[in-house]
Amino acid sequence: MLKRRRKISKWLILPLVVFLLFFLVPRLVKINLLDCESQFGPCNEMIISELKKTQGRSYLETHNNISMFFKESVLVSDYSIKFNFPSKFIVHVVEKKPIVSLVKRLDEQTFYFVDSSGLILFTQKGSLLPKIIFPDEYNLEIGKKVGSDLIFASKILQGCFITYGSRLAIATPEFIEVDLPDSVKVRFPINGDLNLLLGSLNILLSQLNMNQTDSKIKFIDLRYKNPVIKYSYD
Repeated sequence: MLKRRRKISKWLILPLVVFLLFFLVPRLVKINLLDCESQFGPCNEMIISELKKTQGRSYLETHNNISMFFKESVLVSDYSIKFNFPSKFIVHVVEKKPIVSLVKRLDEQTFYFVDSSGLILFTQKGSLLPKIIFPDEYNLEIGKKVGSDLIFASKILQGCFITYGSRLAIATPEFIEVDLPDSVKVRFPINGDLNLLLGSLNILLSQLNMNQTDSKIKFIDLRYKNPVIKYSYD
């Protein structure tokens, strides 16, 4: 009889324990520590700043707030949240990476940071990324994509940055102009075969460098079937 009562007691206690673990604990435990890591190392300051706002709240509220932030944020493509007893969340995120920054004029302070798909991730004062000066009539907004012309310009500048170290381009309705080292300017069409254009530039520069003369290349226009080349003479 006693053994039977013990068995009944165990079956009564088990649901109570489950209830406490899954319903009460998430509401009572407070999250006092938050660590955030991305594929690049520590999360960027904008993400960390938002996560800090949730510290000191209950497990459930903190988890819900973090999930809502990441679902609405354009800064990350994926995330996971891990609980470490007694009061810590470890957050892992896959951050979207900007490839260039956009600005209306170089004397302006606000730069728009764009990823490879053309999505505007955030704005910031100052930029260490390659810069594209874009026309005044363009209205850019965080969370929205730029037009196909600026996406193409971004990829052109990224390619020139990787190959030649270029850090500045100008995007206009008629052409994309990129600054190369030694004050060489190259004009590209606003659309076309990206790999073909960058490959053509590389071959052209290699051939011109092999035939060195007293003149220096100052300008190359790749918008035409036969590239236009201008020289300066010492």
